[in-house]
Amino acid sequence: MTVERKFVKEAINKELIKEYLKRRVNKAGFGGAEIQRTLLGTRIALTVERPGLVIGKGGRLISALTDDLKNEFDLENPMIEVVEDV
Repeated sequence: MTVERKFVKEAINKELIKEYLKRRVNKAGFGGAEIQRTLLGTRIALTVERPGLVIGKGGRLISALTDDLKNEFDLENPMIEVVEDV
């Protein structure tokens, strides 16, 4: 695979992840997502109006969201950071 194709594939995958997150956290007031690949995995900064709806009681919802991203998009060690949109 050429370098150009790899970058295009990654860009498409990032947009698919953003659309997926938008659908999943729509009730929390989705404000955007920033996705970065790091040495430790994939860092996702999720901006929402109501972070409690994304995190859930005891962190259950955020754990389920992390597992879904890992399985559906084959992400290595996704780390989701929830940021409150003011």
